[in-house]
Amino acid sequence: MRLPILDAWYKPRFLTVLLALALCMYRFYFAFYLQATYVDSDQPFMWAGLNDYAAGHFYEPRFYGQNYNSFFEALAALPLYALGISMPMALAMSTALLSLVPYLLLALVLYKKKRYSAALWVLATAAIVSPQADVLCSIPRGFSPGLFLCSGLALSVMQPGSLGLHLLNALLSGIGVVLNPNAWPVYIVLWLLVFLQASLNLKKAFLLLSFMIAAWLIADTVFNRFYRKHPETVVYGLTQDWSLSNGYQALLHVADYFNDLGPLGMGGLWMLSVFCVSALLIYRKHRRMLLALLALAGLVTLSFCNGKLQEGSLWPYYSYSRFFLPLPFIIAVFYYWWPEFTYGSVAIFLAAMGFLFYKSMQQQNFVSSLGKQTTWIGVHLISTRQAETSIDHYQKLCHEQHCDTLLVSNGFWLNTVLAYGGTARSAAFPVCTETRSERRYWVRNALMPMVPKRFMCLSTLYDLDQRLRPGSDFKLRRIDDYGLYLVESNRLNLKTWSQLINTLENPSP
Repeated sequence: MRLPILDAWYKPRFLTVLLALALCMYRFYFAFYLQATYVDSDQPFMWAGLNDYAAGHFYEPRFYGQNYNSFFEALAALPLYALGISMPMALAMSTALLSLVPYLLLALVLYKKKRYSAALWVLATAAIVSPQADVLCSIPRGFSPGLFLCSGLALSVMQPGSLGLHLLNALLSGIGVVLNPNAWPVYIVLWLLVFLQASLNLKKAFLLLSFMIAAWLIADTVFNRFYRKHPETVVYGLTQDWSLSNGYQALLHVADYFNDLGPLGMGGLWMLSVFCVSALLIYRKHRRMLLALLALAGLVTLSFCNGKLQEGSLWPYYSYSRFFLPLPFIIAVFYYWWPEFTYGSVAIFLAAMGFLFYKSMQQQNFVSSLGKQTTWIGVHLISTRQAETSIDHYQKLCHEQHCDTLLVSNGFWLNTVLAYGGTARSAAFPVCTETRSERRYWVRNALMPMVPKRFMCLSTLYDLDQRLRPGSDFKLRRIDDYGLYLVESNRLNLKTWSQLINTLENPSP
């Protein structure tokens, strides 16, 4: 006896819905678990941004102290934070959502066009990436906005007659390139697909191009004019070093840039395989679209000449693959021109679900392995529980000593957690700044000239009270054996104190 319901569940449309649900459940749970386990030393900046946005303070348009990147994830997390979700979890949720939306939107459009196997392929592309890529899609560090903002362009590709949608995406493209300059190859390829698919006349093409340039100029004014006018606010600037030697160095380890973007650390082989299959399938019936595919290969190769791409490692928190995070999505757009593989839908579904199940089973071991200090580069990890308890600990000690100011050495391992995360997590946390490289210009300008008669100081030197002999200008008392000191009867400003501590911690050779 045949059961119609069993036949129905084998249909691609049902498999597409099931895979979409499974992908969302996995990604959100992974993001929550990762956030509950570790915080990297750059994430407290995003905490500070979210806290300031929630209070209605927009001090600067980008990542504090930088003329690149943004707090886009913090902006997206505002509604969740307003609902009472904790700051770290709201940011983890918004980051996971931003990285998922492009794939879900693309799959939805294909689903509505009854291209079920193509929709399954799109979702499978997001499902089979390595756990390292899942990390990149879960940490609020500015990696996901570029991918998110280009998702609408995929809809334009599949709805070539919608001029209003094209104009909206022209606006988003201008903003996206300014927010994330590394995404420019993505936008060029997607717009090339739009023009090839829509066969726009010169008038409409000129209109879209003009709108895009105008959006770019406006976005550049909004996000970059501030830093051109106030260069003193930039602590870490973005340099664009383009050269053939950079390209040569990148090509020597080219596989490292794609390892995380496919299954089992074989992202390069996966990307190449899908690229070749797409080229063969498109060449037969949609030869014009092959131009965009070839342009993608050329632009990716050209991007290797950017010196910024040399800054990376195989460790997921500083992965080379972060520069090419949108690449699987862009290749997924080309599934639109693939023929329907109705009979292969079950195989696609099972393979994707298998990868999700495998990664779920290995999740605890994988996340634990991230804590190995020998692999750290660029940033370091702190246990989430330790970060939270440390904030509470130093807040309590400062209150016990009746201090409302805390000076933290940049070399102290909790410097960003305390300086940026402390005030973001608790309104009762003392006013806090770093001894050097303080990213918040308004904090730097306000605190450095101050002469607090009584404040707390955190140093990497456990014998600071022996090296820095008190005199008529201050009194120094050790509070613990881990670098915390109470400064009393002080007559020196915090800038002088910062210079003294930096000199002692980093003596000139």
